[in-house]
Amino acid sequence: MRHFKKTIFLLLVQFIFLPLSAKSLDWEKIEVNAHLTKEGILEVEEIQAIRFDGDWNGGYRDYKVSYGQTLTLQGIERKSDSMEWVSLKEGNLDLLDHYAYYKEDKHLRWRSRQITDPPFENKIIEYRIRVRYEGILSRNWNEEFTLNHDFAFSERDGGIKKIHLELTWDSAWQLANTGDSKLVFDSENILPGKGFVKEVKFHYNSADTSNLPDSLWKRLGIRFLYLFIIPIILLALQFLIYFYCVGKGVFAKPQELKDWDEFKKQLGNFTPEEIAILSEKGLVEAWMTRLILEKKIRVIKNENLRIERLVPISEFSERDQKIIKELFIEDKSSVTSKEIKEYYKKKDSSFSLFSSIQSRIEKELEQKGILVPEKESRILNFLFWITDKTFLLIVFFFGSVLSIIFLYMKFINPFFSENGIAGGVVALSVFFSFFSSMFVSFLEDKHYGFSDLEYNRKDYFYTRYYRSLIPAITFAICYLWILEMDFTFLIGIIAVSILMGLLHLYRYSPHHFLKQIQISLNALSLKNFFSHKLLFDEKCDISVEWTPYLAAMDLAFSVKYRNDKKGDCAYLLPQSLENIFQRKQGANSDLAENNDSSSDSFLSSESSNFSEGAGTFGGAGASASWDDMSSFSSDSRYTSSSESSSSSSSSSSSGGGGGGGW
Repeated sequence: MRHFKKTIFLLLVQFIFLPLSAKSLDWEKIEVNAHLTKEGILEVEEIQAIRFDGDWNGGYRDYKVSYGQTLTLQGIERKSDSMEWVSLKEGNLDLLDHYAYYKEDKHLRWRSRQITDPPFENKIIEYRIRVRYEGILSRNWNEEFTLNHDFAFSERDGGIKKIHLELTWDSAWQLANTGDSKLVFDSENILPGKGFVKEVKFHYNSADTSNLPDSLWKRLGIRFLYLFIIPIILLALQFLIYFYCVGKGVFAKPQELKDWDEFKKQLGNFTPEEIAILSEKGLVEAWMTRLILEKKIRVIKNENLRIERLVPISEFSERDQKIIKELFIEDKSSVTSKEIKEYYKKKDSSFSLFSSIQSRIEKELEQKGILVPEKESRILNFLFWITDKTFLLIVFFFGSVLSIIFLYMKFINPFFSENGIAGGVVALSVFFSFFSSMFVSFLEDKHYGFSDLEYNRKDYFYTRYYRSLIPAITFAICYLWILEMDFTFLIGIIAVSILMGLLHLYRYSPHHFLKQIQISLNALSLKNFFSHKLLFDEKCDISVEWTPYLAAMDLAFSVKYRNDKKGDCAYLLPQSLENIFQRKQGANSDLAENNDSSSDSFLSSESSNFSEGAGTFGGAGASASWDDMSSFSSDSRYTSSSESSSSSSSSSSSGGGGGGGW
C-alpha cells in the first residue's frame, strides 16, 4: 500500500509540473540553395524555419567538415515581421540577434529570445545562413569529380516537416550522365537522426584544371615540404659558424713540444687543478697529490681512507684554506670519509670534495676569461627557492594555473580559433616542444675537454645540428597538417620553429668558447708531451714535481702501465711520495724543505727502487693511490633530501552536422 501511494504521488508531480517545463523544437521547412563555382567551391544558402516552443534561448548549427575541407561562415540573418532579412551581429550571446561562431569546433550559435522574455509558444522564426565549402570535391582516378554532401543535419532532436534543395553549377562543370544545369530535390517528414545526403558526379569541361584545388594528398604533401625550410636555414647558420671557427683555429692541431723548456713555457703558471678542469679529468687526484708533494697533507689507505693535515691551516693558500676547512670538519687534523659523511648528514647539509674544488677553480678561470660562465636562470632560481616554501608553492601553483587559463581563454584561444586551430593542438605543440627542448639541453655538450678536442671537434657540429632540429620540427609538425590554416599564419609557425633552432645553435656555439678551446689545445700539447715520455723514452726523466699534472691529464694508467713494464717510474705514483721524502731526509736532512731542481734530480735517480704494491706502502695503513683518492671523493659525498651536489658526470559524405536550440 505504501508503494502504491508513492507511485500515485510521483504521477501527480509529473502531471502537474511536466507541462510547465516541457519544450520542443522542430523545423517547419528548410530551403537550401547551393551553387558550385568554377573553382570547385560550394556556396550554400540555408534557410531554416524553426518552430520554438518553450523557454529556448535560440538556435545552433553544427557543421561536419572532412579533413582537407574548409568551411567559411559568410553570415547569418533573421527574417523580420516585415519579411525583410536582418543581419545578426557577432558578439555577446546575452544580446538578442547576436551570434557566436567557434571556428575550431565548426559550431554556430545565436540568440532568439531575451532571458527576461516569456517562453515561446509555437513561434516560427526564419534564419538564413550562408557558408562556403572549399575542397568539397573528391577527384577520382578517371578525372571525375564527386560531390557527396549532406545538405541537412542528422544530429538533431526535432523533425523536419519539409526540405527543398536546388543545386546549380558554373558552366565549366557538366553532369557526368546528363546535360542538366540544375538539380532539384524535395522531401517531407524527415525524422530525427536522418540527413539529406546527395551524391553528384561532375566532369570539368576544360582540360586545364589548374584553377581547381589539388587533391588532398598533394595539398598535404606540399604543406609538409615547408618542413625543409627549417633544416635548410639552420644548416646555413651552422656552416657560417663552422667556417668562422675554422678561421679562429678551433680545428688546429696541438703544438708538438720537443723539450722541457718548451713544456715549461707552454705550461706557464697553470696549476694542476686548472689543467684538470680543462681536461675534465683527475681533479681531486691532482689537488691531493699537489698537497702531498708540498708535504701539507698525508692520505693513508686503511679500512676507511684517512686524510691527515701536517701543517696549520694558515700555511695553505687562500683558496686551499676554504676547501681544507670544509674537509677537516670541526677543525680536526685527521678525518676519514665516513666521519665526513656522518657529519654533514647530521647537519642536513651537502658536501662533495670534487664540487668544493671545482667551484673555486672554475670561478678563478672565469675571472681570467678562460672559462665562459654559464648564465644563471632567474626563473629556475626562483622555482628552486619557492619549492622550499610549502604555502607559497601552493599559492604559486594555483595562481599560475588560473593565470594560464585566463590568458588562454581571453587572448590565446580566440587568436588560434580564428585560424581554425583547436586548443588541444596548441597544448600538444607547447608540451612536446618544451620537453624536446629540455631533452636536447640535457644532451648538449657544452664542454671542450681533451676527449672532445682529440676526437669530437667536427662530429660536435653534426650532432648539434641534428639536435637543433628536434624541438623546431616537433613544434612545426603539430601545425603543418592543418590545411585550413591561413598561409600567413603557417609562415609564422615556421618562423617560430626556425627561431627555436637558431637559438639552440647559437647559444652553445664554439665561437663563444674560443679562448677556452685555445688554452685547452695548449694543455693537450702538454699531455701529448707527457704521453710521449711515458711511451717512448728509454729512461723516464719526468721529475716528481710534475706528478700532480699527470693525474690532471688523466695519465695515471699510463704511469702504472709503464711501471709494470719497465719498473722505472714508481716514484711518480702518489703512494711512493712519502717514502721518497723519508729517503731524502735520511740522505740529507737539509733537503726536508727544499723543492729545487737538485732535489728533483735526487728523487728521479733514487726512486727507481720503488715499485707499486711493495715496501712499506704495499699493505694496510699504506699511502693512498690515485684510485683511492678518486673513490674518496665519492665515498665522502653526502647529499641531503633538499639539496644536491655536483659530480663529474571522416565520414563518407561532407556536410551534415547538427542543429537545434539551447
